[in-house]
Amino acid sequence: MKVNIKELTSCKKLLQIEVAPEVAAARLEEVSKDFKKAVKIPGFRQGKVPRHILEMHYKDQIREEMLKRLIPDSYRQAMKENSLIPMELPEISEVEFKQGSPLLFKAAVEVKPLIKLGSYLGLKIRKRKKEVTDKDLEETLKQLQQASSRARKEQIPVLNDEFARSLGGFKGLDELKAAIKKDLIARAEAQAKVDLENQVIEHLLKISKFSVPECLVRRQAERLVKEAKMQLAYKGIKAEEIEKQEESLRKSLEEKAVRQAKTALILEDISALEKIKANEQEIEQKVVQMAGEAGRQPEELKAWLIKEGLLDNLKGGIKTAKTLSFLIEKANINC
Repeated sequence: MKVNIKELTSCKKLLQIEVAPEVAAARLEEVSKDFKKAVKIPGFRQGKVPRHILEMHYKDQIREEMLKRLIPDSYRQAMKENSLIPMELPEISEVEFKQGSPLLFKAAVEVKPLIKLGSYLGLKIRKRKKEVTDKDLEETLKQLQQASSRARKEQIPVLNDEFARSLGGFKGLDELKAAIKKDLIARAEAQAKVDLENQVIEHLLKISKFSVPECLVRRQAERLVKEAKMQLAYKGIKAEEIEKQEESLRKSLEEKAVRQAKTALILEDISALEKIKANEQEIEQKVVQMAGEAGRQPEELKAWLIKEGLLDNLKGGIKTAKTLSFLIEKANINC
């Protein structure tokens, strides 16, 4: 097989592929045999139709089926031999084939870019953890009081042991305060981790040079627009008004889509270099967590994820989180 590669953009390639006549002929023979076994022609037993009779009836269908099989196989082989990773399905064009001649076709496809990673170990980041104060605790308690009065349509309740017990699961006010403080600390730590991750991502984007495939940006933009539209709908904005805003939403989210697509590619490369993967135990733990949140059985949820082709997304999410944790662990953190 001969392959000539033309660079259309930094991420899009045009592969001009030529499959040898003998390879095409062998595949044509293979398809003809399959047709011979399957078709029924009056006057002949199934599987015993002479070749010339078969071609009289099914020549075009046999050719079409051969191309349907050989073109994808040849395309995949060409991509593999040239170490190209597709980011989308190819656009196949200019297919030419005559018996005894080579199969010729072109495939245009966006490929994974070659990323020039900078030094990603020892990144300088700053830990900015918010301390939980008595004022934070008081504000949360006030919010609970106000929420309780709205639910019961009465005056704001007195902050005492009786109020704590009315919320369920607490023996008294001190136990409620301890639980709230524990939750506030956990939230502050989670936010501090997100802040560290964002700092790491900012550094990675600065030190890594490459162009991002347009198809990835489009897909990410679609996800962001869909999320934004759902948020607007949740706020009570009418569907027709949301549709009017779609184009402006898309434009406003374009830069964010580029950043997220770039970040995903960078983290994917780092995870491969550092051999970071999602192991079975981590996958099972995540499934159990998601099942608990959704009120479903873990086995049922996992079967659904597999059926919908979403298990790889879950694995990818775990791998991304592990890669960010690895980079934070290896970073130079200034508290």
